[in-house]
Amino acid sequence: MMKGKFKGFARIDVLITLVIIGLIAEAGIFIYHMNTVNNISSTTMSTGGFDSNSGAMVGVVLVPLIISLVIAILLIAAMWKVNTKAGQPGWATIVPIYNVVVLCRIAGKPGWWVVLTFIPVVNFVILIILYNGISSSFGHGLGFTAGLLLLPFIFFPILAFGNSQYVGFAQNNYTG
Repeated sequence: MMKGKFKGFARIDVLITLVIIGLIAEAGIFIYHMNTVNNISSTTMSTGGFDSNSGAMVGVVLVPLIISLVIAILLIAAMWKVNTKAGQPGWATIVPIYNVVVLCRIAGKPGWWVVLTFIPVVNFVILIILYNGISSSFGHGLGFTAGLLLLPFIFFPILAFGNSQYVGFAQNNYTG
């Protein structure tokens, strides 16, 4: 399945964009802090340009960065595998907008629904409908749909790497 929306919030390409923006912001904070430390430490060369808080700042910047990257890579790998299970190209996961078209195909919805994902508030409703279609296309029910919405970093890997088989949107076993 193509990259759908992440949580009730955005598609995976939006998630990746937010991660990149976060990385840029964190890098800016880190650079600012290092310049401040170097300016302050220039009078006390015995510290080698770093004070005792520099290591903590590196940790504050790097830990969220690494966690964000791991989650993004996990979601990309999971969505790639879901697409492949559904007979769609895995590479579509990393192509913005087209990934939602593929998600619509897997959920059995028309491709023009991608336009609806750009409308505020409507995109949340479309997300729920698409995730429910994805869930039922793999033989799961509303509980799994809720998991995809609330904990996508757990439920998409379950869908991708678990025993779930794509049964199709028209001939799925779920009727609810």
